[in-house]
Amino acid sequence: MSTPDAVTAAEIIRNFGYWQQQALSHPVTVTHHGRARVTLISTEEYERLTSGAGAVSGSAGAAGPTLETILEQMAEGFLLFDRDMKVVRMNAVAEAWFGRDRSEMLGQSPTFTFGAIYDSIIADGLRKALRDGEITTFEAPSALFPGRRIRLRVFPYLDGIGVLFVNITELERLRALAAENQACQQAIEAHRQIGMVRLDGRGRVVSAHSTFEALSGFSAADLGNVRIFDIFSPGTRRRAQSAFEDVMSTRQPTELAAALIARQGGERDVSVSMAPLVRDFAAQGVVMVVSGPSAET
Repeated sequence: MSTPDAVTAAEIIRNFGYWQQQALSHPVTVTHHGRARVTLISTEEYERLTSGAGAVSGSAGAAGPTLETILEQMAEGFLLFDRDMKVVRMNAVAEAWFGRDRSEMLGQSPTFTFGAIYDSIIADGLRKALRDGEITTFEAPSALFPGRRIRLRVFPYLDGIGVLFVNITELERLRALAAENQACQQAIEAHRQIGMVRLDGRGRVVSAHSTFEALSGFSAADLGNVRIFDIFSPGTRRRAQSAFEDVMSTRQPTELAAALIARQGGERDVSVSMAPLVRDFAAQGVVMVVSGPSAET
């Protein structure tokens, strides 16, 4: 017998048709938490091993968990529909997500299961899996929980259709936040009189937008060698440093009026706002935004 492929339980569920085909030619070992637990083999190979002298000895109690057990331990929700589009199997995550006892869900249609979004979004994926053996991944709003979104993977499984789904509401929120942050940065870069700089917990410059360099008159190399307070005017330096320390200790944003030292001499009045960069419940640094006439004007 050839050396078996090793594949995770989640991968087996996602692409069962592919691995079932692989098992016809060689063993496929299913791992769970990094350990080999189940091996898929062809019926021909099974019959060879269990017949005559080739029979495998050993106690049944030594066997590892079945795929059914692995399904129950997965972090993703799982539903299995038969060819009549009726629910015939589900795991604990799916039961918890839909908030219904398994006995209520078994035998139900996709419309009952997924609600109003089925006909418009999910039905096509189930039909393709059943008719063409096609695997489809897509995202959809939850009909049960307005405002939530789920990612679904629909695929042929056994003699029906498997559906894996996971709640991606928080991921969507983070995506939207990242897009918003990117838009803000682009707006800042387009406005040559607003500059942004990131500071570490000691007030040293970690990174600075080109807009801040234009506004302050100092290059990235200059800013990398100083604490940010060194480019504030003597009359406002202590005020700026005190505001920075308050933001670090209270983790609350603040704003102040100050002045920057002009590289060519003199001072330039600016408005300054600071907000903490919080990680693990502690401020790790500060984002500072400075607005005022650029050094080029």
